[in-house]
Amino acid sequence: MYGGTAYGMGQQIIDDTRDMSDYLRDKEHLWGALLGNLVFHTCYEKLPGPATMLRLFQEIADVTNSRGEYLTWVTPVINAPVIQAYRKPTTKRTKLRYGDDELKINIESWDETTLDSDASRTGAAPNIVHSFDAAHLAMVVDKCNFQVSVIHDSFGSHAGNMGRLFVSAREEFVNFYKTDPLMQILKQLGCEDMMPPRGNLDISKIMESDYAFC
Repeated sequence: MYGGTAYGMGQQIIDDTRDMSDYLRDKEHLWGALLGNLVFHTCYEKLPGPATMLRLFQEIADVTNSRGEYLTWVTPVINAPVIQAYRKPTTKRTKLRYGDDELKINIESWDETTLDSDASRTGAAPNIVHSFDAAHLAMVVDKCNFQVSVIHDSFGSHAGNMGRLFVSAREEFVNFYKTDPLMQILKQLGCEDMMPPRGNLDISKIMESDYAFC
């Protein structure tokens, strides 16, 4: 749901099925387009919550784009500033001569004042969510008094520590989202009135889950 398109989903299906049969390979673009559209619209139909949040993040980017500003926020709890500085490159084609050979190359430059509004819109959802993941990770590492190995939102430790790590990861997840980080970011951007209706999830129920962060 991170800004995926029907075309992109179709391409993934083609990549995953290209070697399955000659029949599929001969008609891959037809099947890719058909199944890509089917998967795309099914996601929006069956996963209305993530679809709503994706639209919210895109609308947030639209607001900052309309101001001519980079989408910028401070990640709650860990107070880490994030600047989504997407700029449109200017491409200049030039010629180089090396002996009798002539080379044509493209040179790209970036102007601080030229925003790439499309990239900002596409990047808003994953970048905000990743900043939340980073905050949760930092909180877990800060709490644990034993060695922890992390890769993005994956946690690991020695076997004897995994029971405590399992509990700590869920506790800090609950602690972070109880601060209502999304509303905090919306307030920073002056967009608090854009918050969609909330569901009835009790975030503390994560502590009773057998499979969260397992």
